[in-house]
Amino acid sequence: MKDESNEIKNDDNDNNNDNDNNININEISTKKNIIEKNQPQKKSKIHLKLNNNQNLEENNNDYNNIDDDEQLSTVNYDLGKNIYRYNLILVGDCAVGKTSIINRFIENRFNRNIKNTINIEFRIKSIKLDSNTVIDLKIWDTCGEERFHSITKNYYHEADGIFIIFDLSNFKSFSNINIFLKDINDVCNINNKAIMIIGNKNDIPIEEQKVKDKDIKKIMEKNREIKYLDVSARSGNNIGDMFIQMSKLIVLNKNKIMENEDEDNCSENNFKINSKNSSSKSLDQDQERKDRCC
Repeated sequence: MKDESNEIKNDDNDNNNDNDNNININEISTKKNIIEKNQPQKKSKIHLKLNNNQNLEENNNDYNNIDDDEQLSTVNYDLGKNIYRYNLILVGDCAVGKTSIINRFIENRFNRNIKNTINIEFRIKSIKLDSNTVIDLKIWDTCGEERFHSITKNYYHEADGIFIIFDLSNFKSFSNINIFLKDINDVCNINNKAIMIIGNKNDIPIEEQKVKDKDIKKIMEKNREIKYLDVSARSGNNIGDMFIQMSKLIVLNKNKIMENEDEDNCSENNFKINSKNSSSKSLDQDQERKDRCC
């Protein structure tokens, strides 16, 4: 009996050891994933092979969402994908549907009884932009109340793309677009940000829409670098397309910034070379004068 009880105890110990090993392996794996996610991304001149004249409004129904359960680092690195991480922020008045848009995009669901966002919340979603490119999107959801605008401003610097959301059935939310554009411009160079204006609730009848096409056209003529799209968080219309277009817009915007930086560096180098040559010429001329007079 003693031998049998000893064997049982030994078996239990072995099982406990196995469990401990599994826990350690999981802990290591989790830490590894966290580390990999937080690694700074190297800048590359060409993010994607996109034509500057490419129509961002083309149909993107063939894009594939990666399952939320898959580890982002595992998906991207194991499959040899090109991975790019972008920060997006949704701003706009209260009750325009910012949180509902995010929920529809990430979970493909719509909840009528949703609570207002307090302060800042974020979600993460990865999408395949093409067969070799994965975009890891960190999406910040903001509070629309004016008293929180100063907090929201702090996030504009880190945002690669900014969505300004308004409600097609609420003209005041549309008028306040200019307030958000001013806030963005006060904090950073608005020309260096990918910005889209989004009209939510395009599922409601046209006669109930307070914001008309002429109103949208007017504000877009003043802001030609900004793209517009109307969507519906309730029906899901254009929600996926909204994030696809923004991802492409960020790519084009970053490439443009890098090209401008290269041109500036080139001009600076040419200026230094010309300055050096002119100073050399000046020294030669001074020496020549000295030789003549002596």
